[in-house]
Amino acid sequence: MLDPVGYPTIGWGSRYGLDGKEITLKSKPLTLGECDMLLKRDVGYIATELNKYDLNQNQFDALTSFCYNLGVGAFQKSQIAKNLKSGAAITEEMFTVYSRARDQKTKQLVTLKGLVIRRKKEYKLFKA
Repeated sequence: MLDPVGYPTIGWGSRYGLDGKEITLKSKPLTLGECDMLLKRDVGYIATELNKYDLNQNQFDALTSFCYNLGVGAFQKSQIAKNLKSGAAITEEMFTVYSRARDQKTKQLVTLKGLVIRRKKEYKLFKA
């Protein structure tokens, strides 16, 4: 299945299979159990990164969603991570700036309504 900007995904939205390789449209379908295993692997990796920060449960949950969607690498480079390290405030704009994705056909950054909604919800949970 292709995500909204044209990347192949598998399971519950992963771009990498159980073997750790980037998936393609030719990748074999997964069973429900394999989808769950893939999700557990991905969330475990995210949790390892987020456990480096002093977060409450809502912050942890919001950033798990953020990292699952964007990747841990993007999170590590984000202003959110920088502010968490320095103790500076986290603003809604730091989340909503990640409401765009590069369309694989046009190579242009496009704002996705679903990402705008997701980022607002993540920020709201982060601040709760």
